[in-house]
Amino acid sequence: MRERIIPIALSTLMILSVAAALLKEELKPWKRYQSRYHQIMRAQLREGEVRISRPERSPLERKIEMAARGKKLIIQFRNERGESERCLTCHLGLEEISPNHPVERTGCIACHGGDRLALDVKAAHRGLVRSDQKSCGGSSCHKDIVGSIKHEKIRRCFECHYDMSDSGRYEGSDVAMRESKDGIGRSHRITTAIPSSRCLRCHSSPSEEHRRSPRCVRELGCINCHLGDEVMFGEKRAVTCSTCHTPKFKPITSKEDSAVRFSRLNPFISNAVGDVMAIDDLGRKLPNVKRIGAKVILIDKSTGQRYEVPIQIGR
Repeated sequence: MRERIIPIALSTLMILSVAAALLKEELKPWKRYQSRYHQIMRAQLREGEVRISRPERSPLERKIEMAARGKKLIIQFRNERGESERCLTCHLGLEEISPNHPVERTGCIACHGGDRLALDVKAAHRGLVRSDQKSCGGSSCHKDIVGSIKHEKIRRCFECHYDMSDSGRYEGSDVAMRESKDGIGRSHRITTAIPSSRCLRCHSSPSEEHRRSPRCVRELGCINCHLGDEVMFGEKRAVTCSTCHTPKFKPITSKEDSAVRFSRLNPFISNAVGDVMAIDDLGRKLPNVKRIGAKVILIDKSTGQRYEVPIQIGR
């Protein structure tokens, strides 16, 4: 009897050990995140709502779509430096930070640091960069801009260019970030479409000049009159009423023109070579005021609303 019990016990122990190993494997954080992503996406994967595995999709997008279907897989891609990254294995649903920083080109490590191949949370986040001044202001990024900011109240890039969360917690679609206590934005996006509400967090009391201003100044967003160079670098304001109402123009002649580069960062602005843009008092093109046919059109940078500008001849 005893001779029969020992093999049975050993077999049972082996089965339990295998089951425990399989359970441990299945409960790995990245698999748990992918299961949650699948649950979220399942409702959107009904026929006609989301089309996946289209031939024009990139390899990375196809892998993410496979995870949305419920397949567990390590999502790996190469950034523009040729380095493999696995961050999106956990960070499914993460919003692309801007059209000018596509994840398949920029990657995640360039901004956030960490171990690009690790799948364990602690290992992956070892050396994580938690300061936007160090990420955006890194030596290969916007170091000169960050070092040149003269505005006395601006200490962080995110104070203006990131949609901060009132709750102090991340509110976007990344299944892993939703568990984190580190997230501070509504979503993982930077933008130049800065709403006036962001400005008014610091500039809570309008000046007498603003109270007496014309209706267009009171109703348009702050960033339509106050340009980035003025706000960040302390340069003299070069936009006046005549800038829009008795405008002078310059055409865009290069894809690297500042007006084109701005439109890559703003979801409401679309400029291209050949567009004729209004210029400020220093001769710089305004990225949101252009001549279209016989009309002058202003596009609100923070809302996308289009206005036909009344032209005052001879003033």
